Amino acid sequence: MNPFFITRRILAALLIAASVVLPGCMGDLAQLQGGGRHRNSPSVWSSMTAAKAPDDERATAQTGIVNHTGEYVDRASVNGAGGAGMPAWGAGGGEVCCTSIPYLWHPGMMVLVRWSVRIDGIDVWKEKTVEVEKYDEPGSLFMHFFPNDEVRVVVSSIPGYNKAHPIAPPVKPAWAIAKEQEQLRQLQLQWERQRKEQGQAK
Repeated sequence: MNPFFITRRILAALLIAASVVLPGCMGDLAQLQGGGRHRNSPSVWSSMTAAKAPDDERATAQTGIVNHTGEYVDRASVNGAGGAGMPAWGAGGGEVCCTSIPYLWHPGMMVLVRWSVRIDGIDVWKEKTVEVEKYDEPGSLFMHFFPNDEVRVVVSSIPGYNKAHPIAPPVKPAWAIAKEQEQLRQLQLQWERQRKEQGQAK
């Protein structure tokens, strides 16, 4: 038999054997490098894809107001959205349309809060740039107003008057309650006087 022909048959056999053995060896090597699992396996790739954060995705958010002060907030907005008011020591839900927020919170999320109060019968506008506090899921955007023009902004699906809200609801102080009771008493006395005067006029 031709020696050259025999050599070609031997080389062909060796190539076939290599095509069977080498992929298995390479797979074992990849498993060792990937900590025991092929680093390109579907399960690992799926988990990597799922972990990717949708940084550019946003969610629609209603706006709400929580007033921790003794002054009436006539109107308030965050980044131009909102416009409702809130009585002293009052709290509401996220009921006013609307703005948008990122699905995922990240540090440095700043918003512009504008609000007005009446001082000596005149509307006085104030504004403050505030960082949105950390949240785990989208919800309504709540503006919390405190004495000395302190403002906090939180995101929550829980109304501002609920104890489960991220910031505790306002607590009306005893002096404010006493003042309201006195105002009601004065109104009642005034109504009784008017009723009495009307009866005497007849």
